[in-house]
Amino acid sequence: MEDNRSALKRIFSSIRYLCLQGLAIRGKTEETSNLRQLLIERSLDYLPLQKWLERPEKYKWLSPEICNEIIMDFSLATQRDIVATLPSRVYFGLMLDESSDISAKEQVSICFRTVDDDFEIYEDFLGFYETATTKSADLFNIVMDTLKRLRFPGIPILPTPCLLCRISLHLPEDLQSA
Repeated sequence: MEDNRSALKRIFSSIRYLCLQGLAIRGKTEETSNLRQLLIERSLDYLPLQKWLERPEKYKWLSPEICNEIIMDFSLATQRDIVATLPSRVYFGLMLDESSDISAKEQVSICFRTVDDDFEIYEDFLGFYETATTKSADLFNIVMDTLKRLRFPGIPILPTPCLLCRISLHLPEDLQSA
């Protein structure tokens, strides 16, 4: 049992390493993927991982769907870490930028821009969110959904006036006058 847990931790850390390095996880084939090759290399020094990789395919936890879920969990944890730093910052705001991806789908990027006590500026990217339109109602829903998912009860936001009006109605009273 402990060997399985340890092998799984190495799979998670390998996925995290590839993500942090900005490297593709998959390749043209499953056998030539960066993840598979990294795990094979790591298994040379660690027998439980080697045994894990010899298991039948459906018990390896290496499918693209499971890898994507692991990446999403890492992403959500990172986003929550970013949001946890916000109350300690002096000033902060939310920035939205709309663009189209390569398949011509509309997407919105969301970033927090914050300033600490030493007037050091931080910009933290939260992610891309697909949207049907860039109307203020749709942008409002994306912002509110993002803030709810990150478990942040309310923050002062300075976007376009009509969007500001909508968001300010949902802020706690002490933040509405800020």
